[in-house]
Amino acid sequence: SGDAIAQAALQSGIRCWIAHRIDPPSAGESVPVSEQVQRAALLRQDYDQHEMISVCLALNQPLRFVPQDLMYFSSVAATWKCPVLLADTAGNGTFRANHTVAPMSHSFLAEHGLLNEYTTLVTDYPATSDVLQLLAEGSARFCHCPESAYIDAAELVDVDALLAHKVCVGLGTGCPGAGPDLDLFQQLNSMAKLHKAVYRDPTRIDSTTALK
Repeated sequence: SGDAIAQAALQSGIRCWIAHRIDPPSAGESVPVSEQVQRAALLRQDYDQHEMISVCLALNQPLRFVPQDLMYFSSVAATWKCPVLLADTAGNGTFRANHTVAPMSHSFLAEHGLLNEYTTLVTDYPATSDVLQLLAEGSARFCHCPESAYIDAAELVDVDALLAHKVCVGLGTGCPGAGPDLDLFQQLNSMAKLHKAVYRDPTRIDSTTALK
């Protein structure tokens, strides 16, 4: 569907960007990361010649990748200087190495250059103080999906804390299951109300902060 949208955009003269999703390895099914990135490279080469569409690399569940894959992805992203989305990043996630699962944190992503000014974290999980510091130091951005976060995790990231750390915060709708539409105005409304309810604080996220 992404390719169809891209072609329609080209024909209509609309500038947009396409996120090429790269999934973590699973038992005998996944396409190697290098091959997934090469597919994205072909898309980028095709669309960039029109100077109308940018290709964004979207790494799904990055904490489940082996270190070698993360290093490869990081080097390609740095070479392209393209937007990078890190989706579903829990504060204490896991990665797979030699068929074992070990504890992991965002510090590993930072060590491999994946928390920089080109990176946006898209997650439903609250950010710990350590993650906030890593985001601030690396100039990474954070996409907040209030309805999706509340439905999936029954928690909300502390947007006030993100802003206090000078982290750039954006607004998203989340996945179709938890964010049933693409109405960002509805997300603005939900953001202001849910934060007050979850944190039991009527001063949280006023309308001006939500709009910014």
